[in-house]
Amino acid sequence: MKKNSLYLKEVIYACFFLLTMFLIETVINIINSIDFKLFNVFFSVAWKILLILVIRLTYLRFVFFKKRNES
Repeated sequence: MKKNSLYLKEVIYACFFLLTMFLIETVINIINSIDFKLFNVFFSVAWKILLILVIRLTYLRFVFFKKRNES
């Protein structure tokens, strides 16, 4: 059960940051009135994937060090 709650917390954490990225990108696009081109879409997707990987690695590192300090 504890493992499932950690997984659920990680999923909620990732969804929150993904939603935040979409909102920031939408605001920037509205301010700049950018027309979507293929390069802009590719850069946007690459930026989201990179940020999600950084968040996930940071979270896993935090969990690993927390377990290491407990033992």
